[in-house]
Amino acid sequence: MPEMVNEYNGPQKTDEVLQKLRHFCGFQERCTADVEEKLQSLGVPRAKWPGIIAGLRNEHFLDDMRFAGAFARGKFRINRWGRKKIRYELSGRGIPEEIIGRGLEEIGEEEYLEVIRELVLKKLNETKGGKKLTVRNKIFTFVTGKGFESGLVSEAIKELNI
Repeated sequence: MPEMVNEYNGPQKTDEVLQKLRHFCGFQERCTADVEEKLQSLGVPRAKWPGIIAGLRNEHFLDDMRFAGAFARGKFRINRWGRKKIRYELSGRGIPEEIIGRGLEEIGEEEYLEVIRELVLKKLNETKGGKKLTVRNKIFTFVTGKGFESGLVSEAIKELNI
């Protein structure tokens, strides 16, 4: 963990902090928890956080709704995570449930089901022989472990005659 700065010198320091946070938020989407962590690492007193965070929101550098959508799209398309895992991660970052739900809406249902099928087939090709039930269990465990709903995974396994 970075060393905490114990000094805080009024307005000049505030401008420096804001500039650092603008760059931090402009580099990639951030959530409020990320900014709070950064403020703590910069040694900014907690009493100053609400004003700084409100300023970043007003300048459109910080938006938890935008973050939730970008996070959901990225984790789904790049990491192949399911909605359950994405929801869990967003919740752990302090994102409200309503915003999480709206962020998850950015994942298309047909694309979601197609990814489940792809993951099922991928695991099937990686799984060496064995009993049909064992192979199914390995596939089911793999895909649900990536955060996909068990009912949808079971349907995909059935649909693909595995």
